[in-house]
Amino acid sequence: VAAYTVLFTAADAFLGWRRSRGQATLSPKPPSRAAVARERLRTLSSALVDAAYYWLLLRHGSFHRVPDTAAGLGQLGLFGAGLFLFADAHFYVTHRLLHWGPLYRHVHYVHHQSVNPGAWSSLSFHPIEAAIFFSVHLPMLLLPTPRDLFLIYKVGLVVGPLHAHCGVDLGPMLHSSVDHYLHHRYKRGNFGGY
Repeated sequence: VAAYTVLFTAADAFLGWRRSRGQATLSPKPPSRAAVARERLRTLSSALVDAAYYWLLLRHGSFHRVPDTAAGLGQLGLFGAGLFLFADAHFYVTHRLLHWGPLYRHVHYVHHQSVNPGAWSSLSFHPIEAAIFFSVHLPMLLLPTPRDLFLIYKVGLVVGPLHAHCGVDLGPMLHSSVDHYLHHRYKRGNFGGY
C-alpha cells in the first residue's frame, strides 16, 4: 500500500506539473478532488488484493534463478515475451467480460466512474475487478518462473495501466492513452491494452 501511495502520488504530481505547463492533455480540466479521493481509496483497496495474490505466490509459486549464460538469457527473453503476450490477452478477455451486462452494472461501472482519468484511475477497481485483474498472476502457481522476471512483471502490472489513464497523449508509440481515454468517455471500444 505504501509503494502504491508513493508511485501514484508521484505520477499524479507529474501529470499536474505537465498540465500546469500547458502540455498536451486529453482533458482541459484535471479530475475533481472528490474523484481523486474516491479513486485513491479504491486503488489502495486494489493494492490489498494485489498483496493477497503476492502472498499466495510467495508461499506456493515456483521461482528459480536463470543462469547467466546465453541459453539462460534466451530462456528469459522467451519467457518474458510469453508473459507479456499472456498478460495482454488476459487483459483483453477479462476487460471484454467486465463489459458484459451484469458484471458491468455491479462491478466494472466503479472503474468507469473515472470519466476524466488520471493517475489514481489506473487501478481504481471494485474489489471483484481487482481480483479478476490480478488473477493474471495465477499461471505462476503452475509454471516455474524466473524470480527476477516475476518481479519485473509484477511492477509492470502496477505501472503499466498508468500510461493508459494518464490523460496525456503520449504519441504514436503509446497511443493507448488516447484510446483508453476515449474508452472511459464512451464506455465502448478500445478494450485491449497494447
